[in-house]
Amino acid sequence: MDFRENKTGCSHVETARTIRELCTLLKNGDAKNFAELFRAPGHIPLIIGSKGLLKERNGHTELIMAFAINQGLFPMVVASEMIDAESGHSTSLEDARKYGEQRGLAFIGGDELMEAYG
Repeated sequence: MDFRENKTGCSHVETARTIRELCTLLKNGDAKNFAELFRAPGHIPLIIGSKGLLKERNGHTELIMAFAINQGLFPMVVASEMIDAESGHSTSLEDARKYGEQRGLAFIGGDELMEAYG
């Protein structure tokens, strides 16, 4: 999906604008205007968690949605996979933890989320 006013949707600036506009739309409870404001397919895939979240499935989508809801956050999240610059594959948990430590960011693993919310 892309915000219709974007030119291509693939730049970081336009990707961020699409996400901001979607958040605004949903926070305002204005979902009926979705097709007017966004086009699909686009550069941002929409992924919807299982209805029962972790009771039905414990994938990445359900884990982060359960975390957001538990923290009292709006139940829409943006997920991004960390890619290892050398291998081109997903970053290992160890390297992701190190990345967070070096930047003062918290790292919460899937096992911890399942223990807390599952």
